Amino acid sequence: MSPVLNPKGSQRVAGGRSASRRPPVNMANWLCIPEGCHNGHFWHPSGVLSSMPSLSGGLRRLRPPATFCDLFEVQSAELTPVPPRPTLVCMKLGYDTNGLAHHRWDDALRLIADAGYRSVAITVDHHCLAPTSRDFRSQMAQMQALLERLRLSCVIETGARYLLDPYRKHQPTLLSPTTEGRGHRQQFLSQCVELAEELHADAVSFWSGTPMDEPGPDIVWNRLLDGCRRLTDEAGRRGVRLAFEPEPGMFVETCDQFARLADQIDAPHFGLTLDIGHVHCLGDGAIADRIRQFAARLYNVHIEDMRPGVHEHLRFGEGTIDFPPVFAALKDVGYTGGLHVELSRDSHRAPEALAESFAFLSQWVK
Repeated sequence: MSPVLNPKGSQRVAGGRSASRRPPVNMANWLCIPEGCHNGHFWHPSGVLSSMPSLSGGLRRLRPPATFCDLFEVQSAELTPVPPRPTLVCMKLGYDTNGLAHHRWDDALRLIADAGYRSVAITVDHHCLAPTSRDFRSQMAQMQALLERLRLSCVIETGARYLLDPYRKHQPTLLSPTTEGRGHRQQFLSQCVELAEELHADAVSFWSGTPMDEPGPDIVWNRLLDGCRRLTDEAGRRGVRLAFEPEPGMFVETCDQFARLADQIDAPHFGLTLDIGHVHCLGDGAIADRIRQFAARLYNVHIEDMRPGVHEHLRFGEGTIDFPPVFAALKDVGYTGGLHVELSRDSHRAPEALAESFAFLSQWVK
């Protein structure tokens, strides 16, 4: 008579007689398959399978009985596993609220959490925590409570369009020709640092902007340096990390330019937002090499697909990025921060983009 497993793991035969107890299960022997890949199952080399509660990060464990012929070939009582899984990386999958521009911010956070993400990149915008809004303090308190309820970590993003000037996108900046213009951007960024402190954000992400005059590169560089130093001092007082983002078409667009800026700022809390697509778009070196180069300063990562020479954020599979080396590099450097999908032009189909992006990234991220 064939033995079966009872709930405590010992073998018994019909009639209730106990046979020898099985050794404890070593979870290191389980094949870790991410959700969205092979139905999100955890498969043991013994072939045993069943469902257990979801783990953080969207993974699910499954163990005992059931058929497993769909994923294993049975030959002479030996089991052949499915093809090798991708390398899994421990970090926080996230999504940028600028990809849900047509949703209320509280609904956007719920959608992000419901899709399985563990982090959110909060783009401060007209409808979301704008510091000039009359109910800013109330919004901030509500945001803090909702983040805690949904168990989402966050970063603060500062690149909303037309937020400070209704006529000129992304203006004024730290490079603006007038003291008033630069001060306007500086004040906004300082408010975002205060917001990050209140929300316990992982970082505040910001960029250089584009100069509106041509006084010469040295003068523009000094404007940027002055603004970054002021902001770094403010962030240091509040215990907030800054994550500078090189942006195609802006004054600082390459990783080498960021390296020069970081060297001159020379502060441990002044780090990098690395946009995977931007590196690919500009041909700014191999993405994996840049990850390893800036591992110590990598405070925030944006991810999407993209094509060389075209700054257009694409859904995964629509561009030409080779992702396996990217995730291998993130694993090598031990990155555990937020990996935030940025699809600001897909807000009209946000629920679909959320789901398919999570399924794609879950091949590599646990």
